[in-house]
Amino acid sequence: MKNKLANLSALLLLSPMGLLAQDNKHMTLEEIIHLAANQSVEAKSADTKILGRQLEVETAKSKQLPDAKLSGQYMAMTTPNVNLKLALGEGGSAPDIAANQLWLGQASVSMPIYTGGRIKGGIDIAKDVLKAEEYNAVASKEQLAIRAVNLYLSLYKAQQTNLLIAENIKQSEQRVSDFKAMLDNGLIARNDLLKAELQLSNYQVSLQEAQKNIKVLNYQLANFLKIDEDTQLDQINLGEVTGVDLGLKASYDAAKTSRSDLKSMES
Repeated sequence: MKNKLANLSALLLLSPMGLLAQDNKHMTLEEIIHLAANQSVEAKSADTKILGRQLEVETAKSKQLPDAKLSGQYMAMTTPNVNLKLALGEGGSAPDIAANQLWLGQASVSMPIYTGGRIKGGIDIAKDVLKAEEYNAVASKEQLAIRAVNLYLSLYKAQQTNLLIAENIKQSEQRVSDFKAMLDNGLIARNDLLKAELQLSNYQVSLQEAQKNIKVLNYQLANFLKIDEDTQLDQINLGEVTGVDLGLKASYDAAKTSRSDLKSMES
């Protein structure tokens, strides 16, 4: 009976119904940074703000264009056809009212000649605000990229911890098996076996915590990047990371010339 139940459980696990639908995906660090800077809610909000500032610049420029207005009216009256059959005398006739339509039109054009530089000043201010907003967007996306990299590296650490604990479990299981054989032969005390079994149990608990941590970080990263929340990232390989300059001097020089947050405050 036990063998039948075991076989049935194995069939259920191997069948499509017994498999959990998970979207395993391989993503590099470059892809993570790109998604963070373009797909996240904060990135789209920054792009929307830039679009709004661009519209403000166009509105400020439109104030220096001529302002033309055109208006018109049209009225029409029906001409009554009334025959009272009254004698009007010789040569008399009913008046002919043919003018039953009226058109009125008016056009005006106003051109700003001199406004004390307010229009040009408004355009310059709008451009400066746009430039500051663009620098703000770059600085915000840099922070988003940093958050994404931190999540990515945290997931990498969790995956490596999971692999390490799994390897420790294999070694601990082998040790427990060896201790059982040694106990049967009277080579060790039972307490030694109990200690080995306790260590194995601790490793198994740690493995569950590591796997739980991986799921949490997977969810946080997927939610941050606005991809499917069921996405499970494959084992991360940091050897694929290219184009990263670890030199402190180069990083310092780049920071001095590309600090978008400082440029935003200067604008």
